[in-house]
Amino acid sequence: MVFASVFGKGAVFSAIPVFLFQGLITALAALAAPLFTDVVIENMSFVGSVLIFCVGVNLMFDKEINVR
Repeated sequence: MVFASVFGKGAVFSAIPVFLFQGLITALAALAAPLFTDVVIENMSFVGSVLIFCVGVNLMFDKEINVR
């Protein structure tokens, strides 16, 4: 309601493509789940944690660690 009051009706309509995009990601993840072992999931989780850490270092210490 806050976004709709500030940005108008477009904020409500923007929820539709976001819902479709996130639903597609969820459906693809459900289809790919049997292919991933526990080790693969742990490694992906580790890589994501390192990327989040690097973004935090970039923000806090004005460093340039490339995370793209």
